[in-house]
Amino acid sequence: MIFRAIVLAAAVAVGAGAAHAQTPPLDSADPSITAKPKPDASRMKPPIYPPEARRAHATGETKINICVDESGKPGSPTIVSSSGSELLDKASLDWIADGAWFKPAEVNGTHVAICNYTFTYVWTLGSKASDFGDYLAFSKMPIADRPVIRLPDAPPVYPQQTMAPRAKGKVGFELCLAATGEIADLKIKRLDPGPDFFAPTAEWLKTVKFEPGRANGQPVGVCGVPIEYDWKLPN
Repeated sequence: MIFRAIVLAAAVAVGAGAAHAQTPPLDSADPSITAKPKPDASRMKPPIYPPEARRAHATGETKINICVDESGKPGSPTIVSSSGSELLDKASLDWIADGAWFKPAEVNGTHVAICNYTFTYVWTLGSKASDFGDYLAFSKMPIADRPVIRLPDAPPVYPQQTMAPRAKGKVGFELCLAATGEIADLKIKRLDPGPDFFAPTAEWLKTVKFEPGRANGQPVGVCGVPIEYDWKLPN
């Protein structure tokens, strides 16, 4: 009887283990996935810019293949495409291991783990606030004195790799404009849904014309100028 009780207990333990076994992660290309992971700004810490890379003015885009579990924690990172800087690539891997968080993938509203998800981090050198100490704040300027944005007639080129899944999204920047109307600095404020839209938006931004802001009738530098492009599938 004692032996039989032990066997039954073991069988119950095995059954419980099977019940709690984790479901294998889906491949990111699985058609059942209804929502891909997105950076979770509420939990994500920005990566640390390596001091040596900053001094060398190193910039670039590190493309990383990762897994993202049901909680949004990424793991198993591998470099798909280098930024051109070993320091930035290593910092990207370190950041995935400690600091990066995502909103998890979903299948009809249920969080699921996935692998083979490609994420791109864009390394840009932000200027120090002291570099623009004499620039006015866009939000505090009278509307009539704010810089004027003149958009080009031609829209940016929709990325071919994004056309197949019919993706939409928005890319937003915050600019510092010099008194000449030229872009003196920019920061990425929005990248939704992902990096495929970054490069063509950045190229399009080069064709946008700006009339500088003014104070007492004179052109002045202005920071905090917002500009956003809403990507929709072309007709």
